Amino acid sequence: MKLIIEDDEGKTTVYPMGGREVTVGRKEGNTIRLMERNVSRRHARLFEMAGRLVIEDLDSYNGIHLNGERVLGRAELQAGDLVIIGDYHLGFQPEDDEDDTFDVPVTAPSFPLTERPAGAPLDEPTTEEVEAADPTAPPEPEPEEQPSVLRVHPQARLVAVSTELAGVDYVVRGDTVVGRVEDCDVVIDHPSVSRRHARFIQVGNRLQICDLGSANGVLVNDELCASRLLASHDRVELGHVQLRFVPGGEPFRPGPREREALEEAGVQVAPPPDVEDAASRAVTVSDARAGVRALTPELEASAAPAARSSSAPTARFRRPPGGFERTTEGDPPRRPAPAGRPEPAPESPTTGRVVAALLVISVVTAIALAWAIWSRARADDTWDRALRAEFEQGRFEDVMKMHAAHATDFADPEAARSLREDAEEKYVQDVLQKANAALEIAQADQAIELLQACLSVAPEMTACHWSMGVAYARNQQPEDAARHYRRFVELAPEDARVPQVLEVLRAYESSAAAPMRAP
Repeated sequence: MKLIIEDDEGKTTVYPMGGREVTVGRKEGNTIRLMERNVSRRHARLFEMAGRLVIEDLDSYNGIHLNGERVLGRAELQAGDLVIIGDYHLGFQPEDDEDDTFDVPVTAPSFPLTERPAGAPLDEPTTEEVEAADPTAPPEPEPEEQPSVLRVHPQARLVAVSTELAGVDYVVRGDTVVGRVEDCDVVIDHPSVSRRHARFIQVGNRLQICDLGSANGVLVNDELCASRLLASHDRVELGHVQLRFVPGGEPFRPGPREREALEEAGVQVAPPPDVEDAASRAVTVSDARAGVRALTPELEASAAPAARSSSAPTARFRRPPGGFERTTEGDPPRRPAPAGRPEPAPESPTTGRVVAALLVISVVTAIALAWAIWSRARADDTWDRALRAEFEQGRFEDVMKMHAAHATDFADPEAARSLREDAEEKYVQDVLQKANAALEIAQADQAIELLQACLSVAPEMTACHWSMGVAYARNQQPEDAARHYRRFVELAPEDARVPQVLEVLRAYESSAAAPMRAP
């Protein structure tokens, strides 16, 4: 089987399989390296099994699509199948020869790279079509391929519209971490983006962005926020990188300034729709409506005599007691109201319209209220699951930040508060252990920095005040050391180390020139 690879610029490469196992991915060591960001480090594997070619998804982030359908695990390949990996199209044809060359460029793929059912045979021209073809006719111009940023993607994405990244799009979905380091699901390589900057969470059928304690914050439509549900084409700023959020299945519609930035980055953007044509069509429709309104009184005037001439009844009626009562000449007869009962007033058509409008408003309000309650419940449950996931992955500082930003957004506030307290305890223990290790190797400055973070979370933790006093004493800062020693004595008067601390404090207070020493 022969593998033909086409990138998003239309360049193709031929690779003879020859029965060998082939790995595809972005990382070095793969048989075929595809360098786009939407290709995972180890994306797919091609191998033969029982004489048939098989493709396997290696738990890639964006998946593998075979003839338009996502591959779950493994799938058998046949000649003519189309596989999509990121921005690359992979086609398969039988081997025509035994040439083992690699990276042989060709001008165009030898079969159309279009999606069609798996195993469908390749269409071959008939003899009549070959004979009818005119060899002297000039070739038809190939349609200009649309830039990838303007294509409609099935998944939601962020499109960069500023800095040198303008024109790059990043696929995002539920539980996606965006940041600068390679461990993130979406990597934005810019110095103003934090290592782990933000997280995307699925809330119903929408995506919510949450700040993970980044240095420059997250701005949505110029507003700094800890979390926000995103709508179509919201402007998201991560550091100095401006992006547009485009939901799945929608085209990207850049604004005037964004169009200029994309064109400067070399991305050709189609001109905006002709506004004058739309305005002229709107004027034509309004003129037609005006003509109808002008014609209506004439029609009513011409139809009135005919209506009056035909108003007399043609059938015979039995005259009721008291006879018929006529109110106006030309009107149909009306039965008089029984004695003692008031005659009902004629129903106004306006009343019916008002009642119908009120009924519609009531139904819409009830639906909106039910939707809001359902969305709130889904959002609450989502925050609980996100907090639990952060705790289980050992990111205790993120747990504390998330709980502080969304303390009222949890479905079970007691469980969330208990989880935050557990995270604080584990975080403090971890930081205290690192600080004591720094003190053992005479790194007092590093120990002080760690212990300050410890006291910001647990300001009354005696062990932190003890270690902070030792660190300041070794760093020749006696006043700060004395302050933390005194606080240690206040918080733990029964501690066995208190007599030593008091002795050190008395020596320091009796002679200001004497250096502070650690107990």
